[in-house]
Amino acid sequence: MLKVIRKGAIENPWFFRTIMGLIAAAFIISMGWWGFKNQGNPDVYAAKVDDEIIPMMEYERTYQSTYKAYKEIFKENIKDISEDTIKKLVIDNLIDQRLWLKDAQRMSLTVGREELTDLVTSIPAFQKDGRFDLELYRRVLVANHLTPETFEKMQIENILIEKAKNIVRESTVLTEGDLKDVAAILKEGSLTGSRAAPAREERTEEHILQKRMRALMAYTEALRRNARIEIKKGAL
Repeated sequence: MLKVIRKGAIENPWFFRTIMGLIAAAFIISMGWWGFKNQGNPDVYAAKVDDEIIPMMEYERTYQSTYKAYKEIFKENIKDISEDTIKKLVIDNLIDQRLWLKDAQRMSLTVGREELTDLVTSIPAFQKDGRFDLELYRRVLVANHLTPETFEKMQIENILIEKAKNIVRESTVLTEGDLKDVAAILKEGSLTGSRAAPAREERTEEHILQKRMRALMAYTEALRRNARIEIKKGAL
């Protein structure tokens, strides 16, 4: 199943983005990725990235949020996804988030106040009648044992990670060989006349999305190779 998900991420990036978007939405309230990363006994950890630990509490909460999100997405087909597959996806994601954040810091990336405000006010969980509600924002954070300062720090980290990924994405362009591949695919489809231009544009966009997804995966693997990673598999 893990291979299927990864294959789908390359061949159909929009499907992958939809899945990850739904999972991310499920984490907004539970704070699965970041909300509890500094809590718990430092001797009880799920993994270590260089000198930074991923606490067992953070892993367990993220696993529960991920399972809940996958159940929403796949419904009765959730039984086709093994527990070990979800565990691997969760710990890999937590590790990758740490690696990308470190790389964003290495790139000296920053986040402006306006960027942070735009992100926080766009989160549906903090909106009432389609508009950001400050009182609701505070209540949701209190319910999750978070202060605005802690939550906003988490969002700054998320923005930094996305900025680092965008640098990798934008540096990936189609070569002459890629364009020839697109032309060959269109030729096989025998599209001519008024349908040719839209089809060419759609195929070209799909090709660049796939190439950028592969570039992100390759870059992440490089980050992993250059880091000291320890996973306490027996504890997962």
